[in-house]
Amino acid sequence: MSKSSDTSVLLSQHQAKVGRIKGLDGIRTIAVFLVILAHNFYFKFHVDSGGAGVRLFFVLSGFLIISILNRRRVVIEEGKSTVRREVVHFFENRVFRIWPIYFATLFVSLITVTARTGNQADPASWMGNALFMGNVLVAYVWHEWRQVGVFWSVGVEEQFYLWAGLALLLAGQGWHKAICWGALALAVIVAVATPAFLPDPEAARLSIDLGSFTNFGLIAMGGLASLAMQKNAIVHWATVPSLLVYLLCTFTGLPSWMDGSAAFFLPAVLVMIVLSGIAHNQDSMLVKVLEFWPISYLGRISYGIYLFHTLVRFAILPMPTWFDDHATFKALAETSLSIGLASLSWHYFEKPILDFRDRRRQRQADSRLGAVPAF
Repeated sequence: MSKSSDTSVLLSQHQAKVGRIKGLDGIRTIAVFLVILAHNFYFKFHVDSGGAGVRLFFVLSGFLIISILNRRRVVIEEGKSTVRREVVHFFENRVFRIWPIYFATLFVSLITVTARTGNQADPASWMGNALFMGNVLVAYVWHEWRQVGVFWSVGVEEQFYLWAGLALLLAGQGWHKAICWGALALAVIVAVATPAFLPDPEAARLSIDLGSFTNFGLIAMGGLASLAMQKNAIVHWATVPSLLVYLLCTFTGLPSWMDGSAAFFLPAVLVMIVLSGIAHNQDSMLVKVLEFWPISYLGRISYGIYLFHTLVRFAILPMPTWFDDHATFKALAETSLSIGLASLSWHYFEKPILDFRDRRRQRQADSRLGAVPAF
């Protein structure tokens, strides 16, 4: 077994032992607040923090999901589970975690947008969102932004789960890095070729930034960080500088020149270093900061914050006129309400659904073992 394979196995064993990698909820917090800064706050200079936040989410998602799929494939190869059982569990996890709050937010958004605009909702956009295909319509069909909101990025993730979940659980564990490299290579080819097929710069930018194939490449980069990057001194010392450079580039507007080109992938290399460094150095000062409970908690509820923040801004809470002249207070009020709603959603909607899933699985396991449930 190669050193990189040893590293991926050790990382998987660490995840299995502790149940989570410390510090990654804090990275989620950074990602969601980069998005909120772009949507809720106003700056006199260009800040592409929204795109940086979403790309951070994508790389982190690949880091976690591909690592999980790799670990479950190892379990299959050890004869401790079956492909069918692992496929069912994987897609159950995605459905129970993502669908309830997604479709609830989508429904409320459609109702409120329809009410506020006088039935001017775009049916194609909302149907695309309902099918997790909003980004496909914007990137490859319309080449213009419509009413897809923040739902487009969830669509990218769901599309990736659909093919990658099957591919990585069916393929041997030794093929997983090759599959990730293949997805990344296809993404780069698409990014390089897109401007030739779409001469309009704005259409090309939308196609690359929101396209499924290019964003699959970002997710695959996260997977490569979990499967191939080894623990070494360079990654250890580069972790914090890489995170700072990523944020510095975001707030100086430098990534904007990367939009609509193959350079789209360059900042993700920094994220790969950050995630690998966090995973392999769980006692570092950076991890301790990211695990500070308010930061970690906001990361835990970040999915709700992400979905709710534009709903709060445009639909639920039209602010009084006073706020129009106090943009910062308006943004803080919108952000605070989004966090509050996300917290309520987590404790009273999302977590109970996940608990129901776990109880259901336990009953199924007891049934297979012939156990008598305790009353």
